[in-house]
Amino acid sequence: MTPLTFRRYVLAASLVLLATTLAVSPAPSPDPALLARAKSAFTELEHGRVDRAALTASVNAEYPDAMLEKTKTFFGPLGAPVAWKQAKYGTEDGGRFASYLMTFADGRRFALLFGVDAQGKIDVMTFFPFS
Repeated sequence: MTPLTFRRYVLAASLVLLATTLAVSPAPSPDPALLARAKSAFTELEHGRVDRAALTASVNAEYPDAMLEKTKTFFGPLGAPVAWKQAKYGTEDGGRFASYLMTFADGRRFALLFGVDAQGKIDVMTFFPFS
């Protein structure tokens, strides 16, 4: 298992505990720059676009054109999230990552695991339904 794969596994596993974290512990202070990047990246995905130069090779591979179209089809009709709540934040090897709870106008909620590497490229951008 590569370090990046392990990191994604650990971060994804942390989302399983997201509900408990939100209910029990106070949210860490948000990183405004990381939140702005996450919002911007999500807006691009909502419209079926992505700035490929802003992605690491592995994230770029996760979002081929067909996946961008599926993401647009799924999230586009929901509109922009009406609320973003940071649940977790961390740093590793110069990179930063956070998990966010996005709430949409219709009440649907999704967790977004988002992170950038030390060079500022997006190295994780994964969505999970949240109930």
